[in-house]
Amino acid sequence: MKNILKYALILAAASLAGAVYAQDAQTAKAKADSGLAVSTAIKDGVITIHVEGQCKSKMVSAKDELEILLKQALEAVGAKTHLARAVESAFAAIKSHLADPNEPAFGPIKMHLVVKPNDDTAEIITDGDILLAREQYVANMKSTFNDDNTVTTTGNVKKISSNGGQETLGTIVDIDANGNITTRGGAVESTDKTVAAKQSDSVVNPNTVENPVAQENAGTIIPDNTIVTSSTK
Repeated sequence: MKNILKYALILAAASLAGAVYAQDAQTAKAKADSGLAVSTAIKDGVITIHVEGQCKSKMVSAKDELEILLKQALEAVGAKTHLARAVESAFAAIKSHLADPNEPAFGPIKMHLVVKPNDDTAEIITDGDILLAREQYVANMKSTFNDDNTVTTTGNVKKISSNGGQETLGTIVDIDANGNITTRGGAVESTDKTVAAKQSDSVVNPNTVENPVAQENAGTIIPDNTIVTSSTK
């Protein structure tokens, strides 16, 4: 597992390089249309992703905007890595506690995500702070990778409403070997699939509709302790 997590960090470095130096025109246009400024760094094995901008359309829901933020995170860590499953677990936890998934996300958007792999314990800590639809979500999650290729993630999601009210919810996220996600927190239980699993399904069934996540891992590998900034207006 130690070697796997190190390899995942190498892929993350490749993703950072690809995100800036090898993104195609369609991806560049999507980032420009989203009005997001993205900054990503790897320092001493810790990945930090910061996204800030404005949702300019009242037709985009909080759930939709959360998917856009997930896309930015997966571009940094690689959609088919162990890091990705930890990140997707944290996002699943936040998604399950959205105040209103259909609320328009129109307005300011912020995300600060820190992903900290622990080679010795085969665990990944993911801390996320997201401002979305005027609500703030702070997640502190620990992902454990099991011998049967499943992932168990536990932690808390704090919801901070626009009126200042706060609520902290314990959450458990399980990902099975096939990429099926089950999220449980309080009375809430929801299911989904990882992006990699959705992509596999779309190959088997070309008619499957999925949220595309840019596959930009083909760039030149850049070293640890690297900062990459991509700013769009």
